[in-house]
Amino acid sequence: MKYLIHIFSIIITMFLLTKISARSIRDLSAQSTPGSCQTLRFNRTIIVNGCQPITISDAMCLGTCSSKVYSKIVNLTAVTTHICSYCLPAERKEHTFILDCPGRKKSKKYKKEKITTRCACSESKRCT
Repeated sequence: MKYLIHIFSIIITMFLLTKISARSIRDLSAQSTPGSCQTLRFNRTIIVNGCQPITISDAMCLGTCSSKVYSKIVNLTAVTTHICSYCLPAERKEHTFILDCPGRKKSKKYKKEKITTRCACSESKRCT
């Protein structure tokens, strides 16, 4: 049952993200320039079985980051290196939220969630 509730919570979150952010993403994408990584705020709902849902503020990362390809000679062999940069959370903070759960043994449920507070371009040698 907990698994189904978790799946349901994910589906609702994805629905809300697509509903509230489709236009915002389109607007931000039109404005973004290479090397820009923006933090887009949105509200999402935490749902726990037997508790009243709460809406919290979170963020997602959106933008285009520069990638590089360069070659160098090592032992008479050309070696090509790819460095890709991704727009990712640069800072996340853990918050504890309190949900009201009327009708349960414990009337309060404490739920820890990581909230994105800042996004930035992050380099990786593993390009996908």
